[in-house]
Amino acid sequence: MFSCDDCSATHPPSVCDAYKKHGYIEEFRISFFEDTGKASPVTCTQVPLKTRKPLATATGWYDYFTKISDKPQIKDIIRPDFSGLTDVVFRVGTAKEQEDQERMRLFLLCASDNLTMPLTITSALEDISWEKPNLNIHLLGATGREFLSLGNYEEILHLMPWLRSLDITAVGPAAWKDVGQKTNYFPKRNLDCCTFCKPDGRTRSIASYHGVYHDFVKTPDYEKPDLIVAFNSGFVDGDDAESHWAPTIQFIVEGDVPALFTTYNEQEFQNETSKLKRMNAKFVVEPGKNNWSGMVPTPEFIDEEYGMWFQNAYRYVISGRNV
Repeated sequence: MFSCDDCSATHPPSVCDAYKKHGYIEEFRISFFEDTGKASPVTCTQVPLKTRKPLATATGWYDYFTKISDKPQIKDIIRPDFSGLTDVVFRVGTAKEQEDQERMRLFLLCASDNLTMPLTITSALEDISWEKPNLNIHLLGATGREFLSLGNYEEILHLMPWLRSLDITAVGPAAWKDVGQKTNYFPKRNLDCCTFCKPDGRTRSIASYHGVYHDFVKTPDYEKPDLIVAFNSGFVDGDDAESHWAPTIQFIVEGDVPALFTTYNEQEFQNETSKLKRMNAKFVVEPGKNNWSGMVPTPEFIDEEYGMWFQNAYRYVISGRNV
């Protein structure tokens, strides 16, 4: 599956290796769904941090899981790049232990594809030195992926000890709307918090606007956010670049709210940042690879032959215009 039965060598061996890896991960996803009924793993830090452990002190996912979150048990079991298990596992572990530890590796690897969202947001907040008790985020271009991953966003509360409330408004043509009231706005609803956050008085909520952001800002339901987030928006390269995104990007650049953008690949972020520089946008976090990109490769069938893309592979933050 996803690889050559008899490779013709018209492409390098790395291509077959990449597709085999993708197929192997997909097999795990299927078995995970069959076992649990869940589409993908979720694993936030169980106990909220009492003292700050900045993501900037971590080099990547291995450091996050072992030094910031609560997965120190993977030390000496999973390789730091998550490419496999360590040699010691095969020297001293039983076949059953090896199987269980491999499933743990795949579980965490797949979990990164959802955790990439709250960690990329937290990293951006660190970069702009944001430290307030209440956080209001507008999530642009939201689709089912963001809504299905709402549970992961509590990780922001868990990583920021001073944070008391997290309010997210999801905006996009695929976002929820209040059908019963015949309005595009789905009012704020409180979401359940974990058994540690709830007694500590922490809260989180979700609201939604079914439509484009530059229309939402004209409504009485709009409240100025602390951070605008657009994950993998494709606002330059997508079919809706001019109709949906161009007026929204104009509004963001003319405003003063920090805006975090991510892209699947390098070409997208180059196209986006080139356009923003022509608009004289002010970059407060320069474009570059995202330490908190998802670790699951997905085949690229359009822009690059034999290529792979990753969730939130690149990122940058702008805030208004250069003076």
